[in-house]
Amino acid sequence: MEKPIENYIFDLLKQHDCVVITGFGGFLLNPRPSYINDVTNQIFPPSKSISFNQNLCQNDGLLANYISTNENISYNEACVEILKFSRKSKLKISNGKSVLFNGIGEIFQSGDGQLLFKCTSSYNFNKHSYGLNHFQLTEIKNNQKINLKTITSSAAVILLFISLSIFSLNNRNFDDTSFLNIGPSISTSNYSPREPILNNNDHLKETPGIYNVKVSQVDFDLYKINGTNYHIATKKCFKLGFGRDVQIKIWKNKKDKIERQVCFLNVSETEYNDCYKITQVYNQLASNSQKVMVLTKRGKMKEATLVLEESYIDPYIIANSNPDEALPENTKKEDSLNIKNIGQRFINAIQSVTSNETNTSSQTSSQENIKQENIKLNSESINNENVKKVFIIVGSFSNIENAQALTKQLKKRGFPNAEIIGKNESGLIRVSVDSFFTEEEAHLVLKNTKNSIASAWVLNTN
Repeated sequence: MEKPIENYIFDLLKQHDCVVITGFGGFLLNPRPSYINDVTNQIFPPSKSISFNQNLCQNDGLLANYISTNENISYNEACVEILKFSRKSKLKISNGKSVLFNGIGEIFQSGDGQLLFKCTSSYNFNKHSYGLNHFQLTEIKNNQKINLKTITSSAAVILLFISLSIFSLNNRNFDDTSFLNIGPSISTSNYSPREPILNNNDHLKETPGIYNVKVSQVDFDLYKINGTNYHIATKKCFKLGFGRDVQIKIWKNKKDKIERQVCFLNVSETEYNDCYKITQVYNQLASNSQKVMVLTKRGKMKEATLVLEESYIDPYIIANSNPDEALPENTKKEDSLNIKNIGQRFINAIQSVTSNETNTSSQTSSQENIKQENIKLNSESINNENVKKVFIIVGSFSNIENAQALTKQLKKRGFPNAEIIGKNESGLIRVSVDSFFTEEEAHLVLKNTKNSIASAWVLNTN
C-alpha cells in the first residue's frame, strides 16, 4: 500500500470517535472539558482523550472503505490488508515488542497477557477546539488598595471566557464539516455501533477473509485442506510435507471476482507472506462425473474418466474444521479422499485417456521399470559399512512414480544427490536430497536445505 494503515487510522480519528481494526481492537475518543492546571496555572481548551478497547474487533466497514478509496483497491482487498496488519501486530506483540501508531500512541502486552495502550499524542482531536491552544494565567499581585473597577473588568473577562467554553462544549451543529465521512452508516461525530452489511445470498458465496488451516501435499501442485473435503491446486507452489500450517486468503477484486491465495510461513517464520495463487478448488472424487481433469505424465492437465469436482471453498467448513483431523484409514468408498489412493487414481485416469496413444510394448516397459524400482527399494535394507546411512528427507509418497518425479525435480533444482532411499514403517516411499556418514555432517547441511525446502529433516538409519 502507498501509506501504512496507521496513517489511515489517524486520519479517521480526526472525523470519527471510533475506528475499529478488524481482529485487533478499536480506538475510542472520549470528550474532555476545558480545565485549569492548578500547579502550572495553565488553562486547556476542550479536547478528546484516546483509549483502546481490544474487544471492539468486529469489522464495521469504516476503515476498509477509507483504505479502498485512497488505495484504489476493492473493499475485500482492503479487508484482507487489515487482517494481515492485525495478525502481524499480534505476532509482534506476542514476541515482547510494541506496536506504534504515529500520532496516537503505542500498544504493548502486560505481564499477565493483557494489551495495554499508552497515549503519546499531543494532537487535539476535538474539531470544535480547532485553533485553540493552552495558555498561561498570570497571577495578579495588587499591593495597592483595591480598585473596584479593575475587579469588575477582570470578572467580566473571566465570565466571558467561561461562556465561550460552555458554548463550544454544547454546540453540535458542525456536522457539515465532516467531509471525510465515507462510513457505511449515518454520519455522526459521536460513536455509534455500525452493523455489518449483510447479504441474503452470502450463504451461496465465499466469505472474504483469512483462514488458518493445515494442508497436506497430494501432488506437486495439489494440496488437501486437512479436516475438510477440499483440495486446492496452484501452478507455482512446491512446498513439501504433510500437515503444514498455511493461511487461505479469499477476497473480491475490483471486478467483483473471487481471488484466492495459499500462503506459507516465510523462512524466518514471522509472517505468512510466501503466497501462491489458487488456480482451482476441488471438492471430492466422483466416479460418476463426465468431466475429468488430471495431470498427465508430462505435467499437463488433460481430460480423463475420473474427476476432482470443481467447487468453491466454504469458509464455514474451514473455520469449523479440525486441522489436525486425520483421514480415515479404513474406508470402503471408491471415491475416498485418502492420499494413498489419489496417486493411483491419477495414473488410472491417465492410462484410460492415453490408451489410444500408447502401445502394449510401452506399457510393458513401464511395468518393468516399476518392478526394477521395487527391487531397488528392497535392496536398500542391506547393511554395508561403506554406505552412507544418514539422510536429509524432503518428502514421502505412497506412489513410486510420484517419488521418481520429485527426485527428478530436485535434481533440476540443484540437488544432484537426490534419490529414493526406501520405505518407512507406514509404507511411504522416502525421498532424500543427500546422504552422509554421520549425523553431524547432515545437520551442517540441513540449515541451508531448509532455506529451499522448509520441511527437510534428518533421518539416521544406523
